[in-house]
Amino acid sequence: MRKKQILIIGFIAFFIGFYGCNVCDNHKEPTIRASFSCGIKVINVAALDANRPLENFSKLPINLSLDYTIYVVESIDGFDTLCIGYDRMFNYESKECGATISIRNMHVLPGTTFSNVVIESNQVFESNQLYYEILIDNCSGR
Repeated sequence: MRKKQILIIGFIAFFIGFYGCNVCDNHKEPTIRASFSCGIKVINVAALDANRPLENFSKLPINLSLDYTIYVVESIDGFDTLCIGYDRMFNYESKECGATISIRNMHVLPGTTFSNVVIESNQVFESNQLYYEILIDNCSGR
């Protein structure tokens, strides 16, 4: 009888411990990870609607207030524009966690001056950060 009570109490404690806590996925905002090829030597990148300067030219912030983000890329050969559009998906997690935003249907918009931009279909999740991979080149010249 005593073993049965201990098992029941243990099961209840496990159930409450496992299902009682709502752990939020505290992910950072989605980001574009850009790879520049064909000898593009990037000097500076500016997101036209970003509030802060970019610290890393290969990790570009996505404007979550709009369905597009425009970047101006300065290289040793001059300036180019990268215009990326996407659909924002708002997902309600819970009362405690709030909502998360994910990006779908990322595509290159008119106004992009790079000769080739490839948006990889996969998303990469590293160190609590979601990245969208794009490859950028000007191999065909200006």
